[in-house]
Amino acid sequence: MVEDPTELAGKYKLIAELGRGGMATVYLAVQRQAASVKKLVVVKQLRSDMGNDTDLVEMFLEEARLAARLSHPNVVNTFEVAEAGGQYFLAMEYLDGPSLQAVLTKIGFSGKFSFAHYLRVIIDVLAGLQHAHELTDFDGSQLNLVHRDVTPHNVMLTYDGRIKLVDFGIAKAANSAVETRTGVIKGKVTYMAPEQAFGDPIDRRTDLYAIGVMLWEAAAGTRRWKGVPNTLAERGEIPPTGAVARGLPARIDAICAKAMSYDIEGRYEAAATFRDELVALMRELPDQPSSDDVGRVLAEIFAADRLRRKDVIDGQLSALDASDRGDEEFTLVVEHEAEAPQSMHKPKSRREPEGPPSGPRSRRDGRIREAAPAVLDPTLAAPPPADPRRALVPVLGVVAAVALGCAVYFGIRGPKPGATTALRRRRRRWKHRKAQLFRLFPPRPRRLSSPFRRPPRGLK
Repeated sequence: MVEDPTELAGKYKLIAELGRGGMATVYLAVQRQAASVKKLVVVKQLRSDMGNDTDLVEMFLEEARLAARLSHPNVVNTFEVAEAGGQYFLAMEYLDGPSLQAVLTKIGFSGKFSFAHYLRVIIDVLAGLQHAHELTDFDGSQLNLVHRDVTPHNVMLTYDGRIKLVDFGIAKAANSAVETRTGVIKGKVTYMAPEQAFGDPIDRRTDLYAIGVMLWEAAAGTRRWKGVPNTLAERGEIPPTGAVARGLPARIDAICAKAMSYDIEGRYEAAATFRDELVALMRELPDQPSSDDVGRVLAEIFAADRLRRKDVIDGQLSALDASDRGDEEFTLVVEHEAEAPQSMHKPKSRREPEGPPSGPRSRRDGRIREAAPAVLDPTLAAPPPADPRRALVPVLGVVAAVALGCAVYFGIRGPKPGATTALRRRRRRWKHRKAQLFRLFPPRPRRLSSPFRRPPRGLK
């Protein structure tokens, strides 16, 4: 029997790819339980080409150990850590909603998702961070956990009002056996504290710096850095947010300056202290939304996206049932979120043609088939010309399209597990044979024009 790459541990069926990072790929999966019960979960699987790197494997297992210990309403829950086919993976709860980054991409800080809604999100994230920072080992000793990647990408918002901090993939604990390689900086530089950027010792206040950047961006309505951050510029005063001009309390600038202090000793001591400051700030706003209000606003903003994703999931579940019956072959789909623009104000709307998008799958509707290479339908091609020699042109076009689709597909999918070593051996053999051919049949030198060559006729 041929092993199904979308089946893990005999109970998880991968149905969609949600994201791909440098170390792991995140999938939406169906967990099959007794009595034909199915449950949607998220599977984070270590990439196959990373299995030979012991440091990356240990880093992934370190995340698994930490994620299994975390249990808080504002931190994503991890159900299981397992291994299948030589690859490790985490099974986590499925959160039905966008990331904070997706919200910024779609509407920015203008419109229905106001500063007060953003502030509510930050307050709940700080509650989850406080739990992570205070996490203790089994013997009661402090783990001193630092997330190191607190960004809008790693904040998930659900339509039922849950706000969750996710992805502790590069989190660091005091008793961690995994050491960061020299010269390697982990985390997104636009939210990175100076001590983290320069490789100096970090602690929980490093995460609070990232929260300060998120708060500054919410108050200013724009990105803190337009390009590569210049952390040396933070030695001076933090630029004002312009909050007063937007009708927000003036002391937001003082809160951001304290959270984003270049000197780590000048920041808030704990996430709880920072959170208390923001709760007091919330009371000064005319609107004080709850987390349920955030969910209701998101459900209205992302109504079309939510319906589209529901159609994708329902279609995949139906295709999975048909595959179990043997009626058709199951195919994995891709559902990735877009990146946020540099400016976080609401982008200008672009007119799009009405009606359904052309074709059964298009990039506009967010459903992109990945499992099969692109094959042109011969029935859609133009009728062949009368000349029989020219009749080969459409055939060659189809062959070229199939070859290109296969190249793109196998280039994205990457080599199969265990095939990396064999591929390297083939490449080395080919280079060796190429060198032998050059030694046996050296290329002819270019013939240069000589002044002693016979002149053309008619010249003396």
